[in-house]
Amino acid sequence: MKMKSFAAIIAISLTVSIIALMFGLANDWRADSTNSISFSLENVHASVSVSFGNKHGAAISANGDLYTWGSNSSGQLGNGEIGGYVDTPTKVPGISDVVSVSLGSAHSAAITANGDLYTWGCNSSTYDEYGFQYTDTPTKVPGLTDVVTVSLGYRNTAAITADGSLYTWGSTYGGVLGDGTIGEQWDFRREPLRIMENVMIPNNVRQTE
Repeated sequence: MKMKSFAAIIAISLTVSIIALMFGLANDWRADSTNSISFSLENVHASVSVSFGNKHGAAISANGDLYTWGSNSSGQLGNGEIGGYVDTPTKVPGISDVVSVSLGSAHSAAITANGDLYTWGCNSSTYDEYGFQYTDTPTKVPGLTDVVTVSLGYRNTAAITADGSLYTWGSTYGGVLGDGTIGEQWDFRREPLRIMENVMIPNNVRQTE
């Protein structure tokens, strides 16, 4: 279904029902339990895109505003705070004209219309000695321009630029970054590194101007 049709169907109120294995969203949840949760995104008018991480969610409105909700244990909601929970979609300050969003375990990323990439939470732009940097507001990733799509893993990030280059950074554990290194649990690469060229850009990716 095309993006415009999807937005028209959702219109003013979007209700999302999830059947998933999720941790910590309610008391006594277990890894072997399946739970259903429903919530209404009444504040997100004509939402055109939605994404879920481990314990948080995000949606982009038709005018390019970004909304987040859920756990904020690592600042992944981008609201300028670290800790607690937000139980309704809340607009993320400091970022606009968002065209794409992706959520990881405890970090978030968004692409703006001009091709800039922003990350926040327990993110993968800079790290402390254990590989973590808790950023509570969207922070532009330096060195990357014309980003057209982004995907987040547990502690890693991958982005494709308009020229078909694929960049990865973050945890090197298990060789997940595809750069020829197999790191231990706390090994990280701090900077985006191009690991492939001529990567096909999906047809449903919105090209930046």
